[in-house]
Amino acid sequence: MNAVHVPPVDRDPKHIWTFNAVTLFKRLRDYLNGYADYRQYPSIKFVETWPQNSHKHQLLTTYVATNLYWFGRHLQRVETTLIDVLELFNSVIDTDKEAGVRYFEDLGIELQYKNAQDFLQQAVFGDHPSNLARIMSSARENAIICRPYLDAEAFGEAIRLFNLLDISAKTDAKVDYRFIGDALSLINEIWGIMARGLLRRKSDQFIRLGKLIEKVDLHLRHGKNGDESVVYLHNILITAQRIAPEAEMPIDEKDDEANLDAINDLFDNLVVA
Repeated sequence: MNAVHVPPVDRDPKHIWTFNAVTLFKRLRDYLNGYADYRQYPSIKFVETWPQNSHKHQLLTTYVATNLYWFGRHLQRVETTLIDVLELFNSVIDTDKEAGVRYFEDLGIELQYKNAQDFLQQAVFGDHPSNLARIMSSARENAIICRPYLDAEAFGEAIRLFNLLDISAKTDAKVDYRFIGDALSLINEIWGIMARGLLRRKSDQFIRLGKLIEKVDLHLRHGKNGDESVVYLHNILITAQRIAPEAEMPIDEKDDEANLDAINDLFDNLVVA
C-alpha cells in the first residue's frame, strides 16, 4: 500500500502571530461585551483587572432597564405570534375556520378574514394592536434607546427584522411559510447571539425577564396548561433574583389573575431597585 503524504504543519511565525492576534481580539471582545468569563482564557492576564462579578453591579437607569425589558417582551410577542399563526393557518385551511377568531379573541381583538390566506395577512399585518410591524417598531425603539447595552450583532439583526416586517407591511407583501420562516430565523439569531457565553450582565437579565414574562402572559391569556405556567413563573423569579437577590414573588398555582398582578409588582420593584 502506498504511503499517504501528509503536508507539514504551517509553523510560520507570522501565521501563528496572526492567528493568535485574531483569537485574542475575539476573546477580549466577548469578555468586554459580557459574554465570556476571563477564566476561560488564562493566557489573557490583563483582563483580570476587571473583577469577575462586575456584571452583577452594572448600573442601569430605570429608563434603560424598562426599555431592555420591553425589547425582550416585544421580540417574544413577535416570535410567539408567528409560531401560533402558522399553526392556526393549518387549522383554518383544513378543519376549523374559526380557530383564528378564537385565538385573537383571547387578546381582545375581533379578527375578521375571508379564508386561510387572508387569515395570515390579517393576523400579521391587520389593523389591530397585535400588528407585528407595529410591535417590531416598538422593539426597534427599545433597541435604539438601549444600544450601548446590546451586542452589535443582535442589534443589527433586530434592525433587519424590523425592516423585513416594516417593508412587507407597507408593500402588502404576501405572508406565507417562507416569509414567516425568514422572520423566525432572524429572531432565533438574535436570541442565539444573546445566549452565548457564561456570564450575564444585569442588562441581559432584564431582556430575559421580558421574554419570560411575555411567554407566561400569552400562556395565561390563551388558557393553556397551568403546570407549564408555574414553570415559567419560577423561571421569572430566578431571573429577577439575578438582578436583585432579595426579589420575591408569590406564585399561586390556581389563580392566574393573582400571578399576573404578582409579575407586575415584581417588575415595578426591580426597576426602582
